[in-house]
Parts: sequence; structure tokens; C-alpha cells
Amino acid sequence: NALMFAQVLPAGAAVLMAAAMIGGLGFIARMLLRVRKLEGRLHQTLAALFATNAALTLALVPLFLQVAPVLKLIAENPALLEQPDGAKLPQGIAFAMNALNIWSFVVTASIFRHAANTSLAVGMLMAFASAFVLLMFVATAGAVAGALFGAA
Repeated sequence: NALMFAQVLPAGAAVLMAAAMIGGLGFIARMLLRVRKLEGRLHQTLAALFATNAALTLALVPLFLQVAPVLKLIAENPALLEQPDGAKLPQGIAFAMNALNIWSFVVTASIFRHAANTSLAVGMLMAFASAFVLLMFVATAGAVAGALFGAA
């Protein structure tokens, strides 16, 4: 996660936001398993979540390297989005990144489903809850990183 964030943020901010993602994932896994009274599965669940997240994020890094310069350009000059010939993301790269992100969501839902002995629908709800919690953790870390490192 830090490798991804480091493409568009200072190193300190990237590490802080990556730590927030790891902490958020651990927090949501613990809470979801606690609700189901299956805390004994936490280590196995975390191992599966962290391993799959690491593998899929590493698969995203080379794609994100190609998109990061365009994102930096847009962040520096948002008016480019309004211009027809402004900065554009490569469509093939964006599609591949979206496909990997969807696959990551499906894998997370499957892990939660099996860890909590639930149906696929409940596993997907757990994955949505996880995504929301991660968004909140990373947004908070981004605000802190912005205050500490001047970016995020």
C-alpha cells in the first residue's frame, strides 16, 4: 500500500496512510468476527486478508505507475478535466485497475464469508462495511498526513 501511495504522496504520508489501511482492515476483521462470536478465526482471517491484499496491490503498482503522472497533473491543474483535450487516463490501464479492484473486493467478500460462516450476500455486505471503514481510516490518516507532511 505504501508503494502505491508513494507514487503521488510524500514518503511519510504514504507510510501513514498504508498503516491506516492495515489497521483498518485488522479492526474491521476483528469486529465482524466478534459479532459472529468467531474471534478464534481472527489470525487465519487476517493472514488471508493481508496476503491477498498484498498480492493484488502489488499487481496494481505497475499499472498505477503509468497513471500517477496524469493524476499529479490533474491535482496541480484541475481545469484540465474540463478541457476536451486535457489530461486523460489511459483507458486500458484504467480498465485493468478497475478489474483488479473488483477482484480484490470479491476475494475480500469470500474471505469474510468463509471466516464468519455466512452466505455470499452477507460476505458481500461485510466487504462493503470493510471498504467503508477503510475509506474512513485512510481519509483520517490523509488529513493527519496533510497536517504533518503538507500533502495528502
